[in-house]
Amino acid sequence: MSTATETFANAYQVTLNTGATNATVTSADLGGPFTITDTDSDKSLDTGDNISISGTGAPSATGTYTGLYLTQGSVNSPIISDGTNFYVYTNQTLTQFTSYTYTSGAIPICFGSDVMIATPDGERKVSDLEVGCLVETTSGVQRVKFIGKTTNFIVDLRGFGKMPIQISAGALGAEMPSRDFLCSPSHAVLVEGVLVEAQALVNGSSIKQLDDIESFSFTYYSIELESHGLIWADGLLAETYFANVRGKGFSRDNWDNYSDYVALYGEGEPMQELELPRIPFARQLPAEIRQLAGVPDPAEAEAALYSLS
Repeated sequence: MSTATETFANAYQVTLNTGATNATVTSADLGGPFTITDTDSDKSLDTGDNISISGTGAPSATGTYTGLYLTQGSVNSPIISDGTNFYVYTNQTLTQFTSYTYTSGAIPICFGSDVMIATPDGERKVSDLEVGCLVETTSGVQRVKFIGKTTNFIVDLRGFGKMPIQISAGALGAEMPSRDFLCSPSHAVLVEGVLVEAQALVNGSSIKQLDDIESFSFTYYSIELESHGLIWADGLLAETYFANVRGKGFSRDNWDNYSDYVALYGEGEPMQELELPRIPFARQLPAEIRQLAGVPDPAEAEAALYSLS
């Protein structure tokens, strides 16, 4: 196996806030460049790896470090702990890095950044949409109320079972989707008049949950309209964001840019869910959808397993 090695221009010392799950930068630039090598010789820098760090000003040498990852702009950077301090390694200058949330178990219903959304002026990447943009829906053109963004580390997404579901081009019929489509597991698409969550459509080949991505992190994008609706996303009819009630608030607070939403709308209001049947699990799929998506029948799979025992 090849050794995983990353070189970074800058390092910043980070400490944990007392009683909180955030870290803040406490020192000036420590200098660089620094090389971080995974001495386990696997394919990536990951949590619990044995990591060797070399470079002037770097934390001392070799040991088992906690590897977590931060996206700073377009740069993916590991955060390495020596047991006392945390060190942010990046190829950018961190001028306003104030906090870092370690993990988040709740992932909103969202799209991958390259999903193309139908608008009156043609398709646009979801990551390029802004407040006020117009999108095509099954009930007519609607204005984008907000675009929520949630960046999570691959190690966290994998650990929580929230890695993206990939629906390959044509997996649900001609041009459905029109290209490989990525969304969160609980994001629903309309199939045969039923809202089916992507996780229920997994067949292990043309529709699958990704195990890895060539990045330290992945960003999900949520499209909130004035009302919960259906939009065309890579040729599929997919739901827009629906604000679930959680505690005394709503699930919007999972967004990294939630403060921007609050500045515009406060905490927001409850939403009316689409009056369509919804299927979250494969075992609930009717035969016609199961056949269309190529999802194995769980009862048949179980019977085959017992026949081998």
